[in-house]
This record gives sequence, structure tokens and C-alpha cells, in this order.
Amino acid sequence: MTVEASDNRPVLLAYDTGTHAIIWCTHCRCWHAHGRGRGGSDSDGHRVAHCHRPNSPYDRSGYVLRFIGPATAELLQDLKRRKPKGIHT
Repeated sequence: MTVEASDNRPVLLAYDTGTHAIIWCTHCRCWHAHGRGRGGSDSDGHRVAHCHRPNSPYDRSGYVLRFIGPATAELLQDLKRRKPKGIHT
């Protein structure tokens, strides 16, 4: 899910794995992992995009993480898949 921050940067929902913040990138159709800082909502904020596909809409602006909770067992399993399915909202 993507929403806009007050400065028009996209906001992506992040899950806490215990060691990383993970977000589903609808552009790359894969999970991106970021450092979680202090963890949970204390780590909400701007990140540089980890997109690997050309012309990513996030390349210039990056995105803002908004933690919504711990990663579920289902998300962690999807993270390990060769072709992840991601989240669908």
C-alpha cells in the first residue's frame, strides 16, 4: 500500500522482522529490507529506495516507512520465496 506523506513522498507500510524493516515494493514486485534503527514506530521515516528496476518511481524521492507491526510468519515465509507474492491490499 502506498500513500503520500505531507511532503508528497510515498509512504510504504513496513513490518518489523526483529532485525530489519521490510516493505513490499509494488514497482519491483519484491521485498526490500532496511535497517530498523530502534525498531517499531521509532524507526518510521524516510529511506533511500532499494529498487533494482530501471525507472523506479522511488529513485528520486525515496520513500517513507510507516511501521504497522511485526512481520507475521506468513510474511517471513514469503520473504524467503524465490518469487514472492507480496501483500495485496
